[in-house]
Amino acid sequence: MASNAVEAHEQGAAAGTVGAAQGLGVVLGPLIGTLLYEWGPGVPYLSAGLLLALVALWRDRKLAET
Repeated sequence: MASNAVEAHEQGAAAGTVGAAQGLGVVLGPLIGTLLYEWGPGVPYLSAGLLLALVALWRDRKLAET
């Protein structure tokens, strides 16, 4: 979907960015989650919820600007 959301000449870069983000998520996600879990069992879930809310707000703001 990401590569279809951009112009034809940008599709390779979009697909590469999504692939890189997925790779980072696989590597960094468990490491960061484990560190957050040391503070408390609910902290990773709270952090993920806050991050998703921030992304949603950022996306809504970007859509409102266009």
